[in-house]
Amino acid sequence: MGRRKLVKLIFLWVVTHLAVAAAFASNSKPLPFVISSSGAELLVRIDLGAGGEGRILRKPNDSQNSSATYFRWDIKSATYVYYMTATLPQPVRPDVAHINRAGYLVTIGNCVNRPWVATIGILSPDGALVKSYELGELYTPEALDAMPPTKGVVVGLCPGWLSEETQVTMRSKNILVTDVFGKTFDFDLLDGSYEYR
Repeated sequence: MGRRKLVKLIFLWVVTHLAVAAAFASNSKPLPFVISSSGAELLVRIDLGAGGEGRILRKPNDSQNSSATYFRWDIKSATYVYYMTATLPQPVRPDVAHINRAGYLVTIGNCVNRPWVATIGILSPDGALVKSYELGELYTPEALDAMPPTKGVVVGLCPGWLSEETQVTMRSKNILVTDVFGKTFDFDLLDGSYEYR
């Protein structure tokens, strides 16, 4: 084999592999993320469920939900120590999560491609689900139709109830979430009830 032919084959091999790597990078799953309580006593790692990739469900009837892995600060060893894993109500990784010092975890998804998938989930300090809501439980069909689509999603498939101006305020017994209409949900962490004003 001639030198020119070998150089061409190597060039073709490199270009092909770079193209494949770029294709995989653009379609990659969202990475896990870590949140902490306000005093950093607790850390929680949020991982993507096996049934979801990004915001799109691959197998809606056979999905494994996202998970939260909890770590607590140990003063004696000066490290974070694993203490439990909880299953989240979302099969796709939530967009936002907050944990307070008491250990209540709230996960919020802005957009999914199915209206019956949990949008918000509230977990107790022991990892048990207090309450979860789907968009259809929080809004009327007319309100859902009035929501702007989320970036990068086909119009009509995915209403986004959060905006860039959304404010989320976690407190000891409740969480306040401002939606795209400028109104606020006040979710009670103890029983999951809410007021919308």
